[in-house]
Amino acid sequence: MIMTDKIFIEKKIYYLSTYIALLSVLLMYALLQEYYSFFIWLFFYFFGRRVCSFVDHCSCFRRLYDMAYFIISFVGLIVVFDNNKNFGTYFGKGIDDYRYFKNISMIEGGGGFFEIILAPVYSSIALFKASGEVNLVDILPINWLAASIVVVVVAKFIVMIGFQIKSVTLFLSSILLSYNFIDNAVRLYRDVWVVLFMVIAIIAIYERKKIAFALFSILTGLMRGANFMLLIVFYFINNIFAGNKKVVYIAAFMTFSAFSYVAIDKVVVYSTAFDRVDKIQEYLSKSGSGNDAFRYLEVRGEVVSRDNYMRSNYLSGALSEGGVKSFLVKVFAMVFYPLTIHSPYKYQEINADFAEVNSVKGFFLYEVIKIFFVLSWSIYLPYLILGLWVGFFKERKILLSIVVFLFIILLTFSYASGQSRHLMILVALYPVITIVGYDYSKKSEFSNYMFFSQVFVFVLIILWNIYRWL
Repeated sequence: MIMTDKIFIEKKIYYLSTYIALLSVLLMYALLQEYYSFFIWLFFYFFGRRVCSFVDHCSCFRRLYDMAYFIISFVGLIVVFDNNKNFGTYFGKGIDDYRYFKNISMIEGGGGFFEIILAPVYSSIALFKASGEVNLVDILPINWLAASIVVVVVAKFIVMIGFQIKSVTLFLSSILLSYNFIDNAVRLYRDVWVVLFMVIAIIAIYERKKIAFALFSILTGLMRGANFMLLIVFYFINNIFAGNKKVVYIAAFMTFSAFSYVAIDKVVVYSTAFDRVDKIQEYLSKSGSGNDAFRYLEVRGEVVSRDNYMRSNYLSGALSEGGVKSFLVKVFAMVFYPLTIHSPYKYQEINADFAEVNSVKGFFLYEVIKIFFVLSWSIYLPYLILGLWVGFFKERKILLSIVVFLFIILLTFSYASGQSRHLMILVALYPVITIVGYDYSKKSEFSNYMFFSQVFVFVLIILWNIYRWL
């Protein structure tokens, strides 16, 4: 076992996971025939390792980075391979990664802060490649690097607040096997950078580094304004729970202002939502031969009509349709997704080129990978629940603000968004609560029940999937 006073890494797990993942990454690049891209991937790997030295000089953090980078890269290449095999393009469902890539490449211009900071990276890669042509596989590793640094920074935060990571398997499972994190980390989305800046800003609050907090809060805001507001909320929450009464009145005023803004915004959104749905349906109807196959879409494991799909995705928040009950169901669905194992043979929509929407049936290896996401609930969910209980009732001074913040994130984005990538910050804090639950279980009577709790969750998942498949 590789032991430090901070993190305990099992040698077998470290070497086995890194070697297997590295060989798998090599294989995927060979299958894609992107040989130059492999060297770009290596460059970002070593650059990220250097960044880890600034986070902490302990070698254990670099080992965590190795494991995270290789695993995230492998999953990301599986997604790219599926898209290339089934669609003939590296881009897949949705248009976000396509739009970001085009803006980064400065082909279409425009874009936001995310595209601005990645545009020089694109230009540098273009100089390196003999052809001068940069594709998605070339630029994705910088996002995989950022996601891996998130893992390292979260580990640093856990150590900073006085806990040890005694089970790296549990730690990594709670973040890298969580669909809401890794499914978005492997794509060309800005969300992984939002999460990275937010976690660093949260650490700055605990370390009372006001300049660092201000800097990374601003960077977060430049990426997405809503997350900047969440950081301000956490700042006030942490100060209130720490007994700083001076900020109570300011927090109350800002909360009232924020809710007033959201209320007004919802009126505007709902007044135009149905018109947006009609326009989107009109757009989809132009997809030609793929239209019949697109009439039914699979949304979170449920087969629903296209009308209901449009309504549920473009009407912000379930309260507008089903009241509190529907909202709570939506919250549950967003947190505990996925729970269903699907066949790798499936229909998948493709609309990355902005021109048309088609539904293609093929074999998607990523669906096999998702099995691990589903089963991972049985590994860390019992410890996550125990950690929430500890945060509420035992370690209130350190963890109560984090626990409350998690619920605020969940309720806010479940109501206002409904997109899984907006919950990445929620999942990024899972390891903190999970490791706290694990640490407490080893010191209390709960240690006798955790294994049975894991088995119980596993059995529930199996029974649920049997029910779904019957």
